[in-house]
Amino acid sequence: MTDAAKTPQLNKERSRWLDSSANRGRSIALIVGCFITVIWTFRLPPFTWLWEAADVTIQDAFLQVEKATQAGRGPADSGKNIVILSIDDESMRVLGNNPPLPRQIYARLCRALAEAQASVVGFQIVFDGESPAFRNGHTPSEQMKRYFKQAFGESLKTSSVADDQALAEALQNRDNIVLGAQIEAVGKKPLGGQLQLLTPYEKFVRALGGGASLGNVSLQSDSDGVVRRATICGDKFPGHRSLNTSFALRVLEKQLHSPAVENPAGEFIAGRFIPRNFKIDYAGPPGTFESIPLWKALEWTHFHNKASHLQGDSLVQNPFADKIVIIGYQDLSVPESRSDTSGIGGKLLYGVATPFGGSVRKMSDAEVQANIISNLLSGRFLTEIDRWQEVLTLIVLTGLFAFGAGLSRGSTANLLTLTAGLSAVWFVICAVAYFQFSLLVPCMVPIMGIFCTSCIIVWIDENVVRSEQRKRKTRLFRKLASRQVADEIEKHQLKELCLEGKEASITVLVCEISNLTALLEGKQPQVAIKIANDCIRAISDAVTTNGGVIERYLNHGVVAIWGAPLSQPENERAKSAASTAMTISQELAKVELGAETYESPQCLIGICSGTAVCGMVGTADNALYTAMGRPVDEAFQLTADNRIFGTRYLVSNSVLRSLGDTALETRELSHAASSDGVEHRRVFELLGEKGRLSGALEEATSLYRRAMLALEEHDREEAERLLESALRLLPDDGPSQAALARCRRSQEQFNVPH
Repeated sequence: MTDAAKTPQLNKERSRWLDSSANRGRSIALIVGCFITVIWTFRLPPFTWLWEAADVTIQDAFLQVEKATQAGRGPADSGKNIVILSIDDESMRVLGNNPPLPRQIYARLCRALAEAQASVVGFQIVFDGESPAFRNGHTPSEQMKRYFKQAFGESLKTSSVADDQALAEALQNRDNIVLGAQIEAVGKKPLGGQLQLLTPYEKFVRALGGGASLGNVSLQSDSDGVVRRATICGDKFPGHRSLNTSFALRVLEKQLHSPAVENPAGEFIAGRFIPRNFKIDYAGPPGTFESIPLWKALEWTHFHNKASHLQGDSLVQNPFADKIVIIGYQDLSVPESRSDTSGIGGKLLYGVATPFGGSVRKMSDAEVQANIISNLLSGRFLTEIDRWQEVLTLIVLTGLFAFGAGLSRGSTANLLTLTAGLSAVWFVICAVAYFQFSLLVPCMVPIMGIFCTSCIIVWIDENVVRSEQRKRKTRLFRKLASRQVADEIEKHQLKELCLEGKEASITVLVCEISNLTALLEGKQPQVAIKIANDCIRAISDAVTTNGGVIERYLNHGVVAIWGAPLSQPENERAKSAASTAMTISQELAKVELGAETYESPQCLIGICSGTAVCGMVGTADNALYTAMGRPVDEAFQLTADNRIFGTRYLVSNSVLRSLGDTALETRELSHAASSDGVEHRRVFELLGEKGRLSGALEEATSLYRRAMLALEEHDREEAERLLESALRLLPDDGPSQAALARCRRSQEQFNVPH
């Protein structure tokens, strides 16, 4: 087969393949799934932003539900070894000073925590530059000076140099202290933004022995301002590990007495691997970790002895022994000059937004660091699947939905059930992955991106295709029905038409031009076809004028139906069909056959009523509306019976009952065998309108009826006499001729000698 011959065949096969709802549904689901996978893989806006926002909302809800079920338990075991020393309003009232505090306070704090045998001390605040407590005319309050004298038995030094020297001496040769450094973006990155680095005063770094005790305290927030992610080792300062290492990782190194080894994917420390980035598994809402005001930690021995005297022995235990102590700001009414504060209700809050309460209920930076450190100690953090795993997951889910879409075959109910079912199953899988394995799997991307989008597009496609198919099918009736009927069918392009198939009570008319072949003999082909078309057109006009639908064209007639696809009352169907039969002869008489033709077209008509199966039959490109069943077969049989009885119009008993007392005159003929030869049918000739029959026809009809009664009484001689009388009045009366011939044959058989 040549390529030119193959192309139409391939197009036909492709068209046939796409005609299937199942194939189109699978194709749409696969295309949508691949498109969504590409968008998500390369994080293309704007849909990616929507899906990510929905995903983090679900993950935040999972986190809140998980921690709500653990309410009252506090942090995990790893978090119970972490204590937060808060620089808060209570401490400011006791110390009698507003921030910034003299660094001598922190020097005394270092000594107190060393005495308490704290395992690691981390300053989440940044001691950048010289002491601000004595600069620009700022001096400590008298209450602060008295407190320092009373608590520590020494005078507060009142110069920046002395203040810094006191802290440097306290830090000297201490290997369990971590100082905070801060890397902040100034301006919008990457459009011209710059990095700003705040590091501790050089004197303090030298006292601790170099950058191995510095950690970046900056926190990374998502686009909505919520901190969900921790970066263990950044890449903002290539080649400067001391600046890139996070505060939490430095604390972990001090706690495990082991330096971390850098790896492209993360960090190795003490035989464990920590990814470079992970999502924080928060222990709970703000206040979950134990927090002690700063002033109580300055003289913890005195404080606990006093508490023990007042409340028994419940607080005698050392709160800092072998604990990781994180020092940072809490809520302050009069804050230190910082850029990361926000005003709420007249009070300035330090901290960041978290999944617990967002920006309304902020968590202090120190507590966020405590959560990160707890995750590192326990090795339990929220892990995200790799990019290739996301792609594979989306591909598998696309295949599942495509398979289900094929089975649904475009049904709206099935599509909704499939979408809801797969969405529910995938949501449960994501929840199980989170609660059992701390694994974050894209939840809303498959649901919103693949399932819902594919469902909507498949539904739209199916409705558009069905609408086009209905329009294409109903356009057929523009040619086969009257304008009024076609308009009514056009309005009902809905399922009640049941063009795909239904049972309907119909009336069928079969019209055959009995002498069409003789009329066309000897004529030129063009003339013959014109005559045939004129005859068929005359019959079609009679049908459509009386509200019928052309069911099919025959080469010498038509088949018409009433009652489908639009239902009609039974009596209306029968009257319209009978009226059509009367009109057809009049219309055929108007057809021009040519000067040399003297014979006019003669039609044979059979009309029957009953229940039949109706619907569109054929292919998508070539279909017709048809009726199949006993009424159609009997109508064809009645048309053939006209030749036996010598009649032109025959109707069945069912049609006669439907006609009732109408203006049409009929006469019953002798019983005829059914098409299967078993039953016998009552056959009636349609004569015309009452009162408009000729006198000869009326008299001949009366004689025929009397002859039939005589035959029923087995009086063949009387029947023959009556029939002969009828034929003298109307020599061409076919039923009388047929009945007389039957009587004579019966008589001859009766007279045959045995």
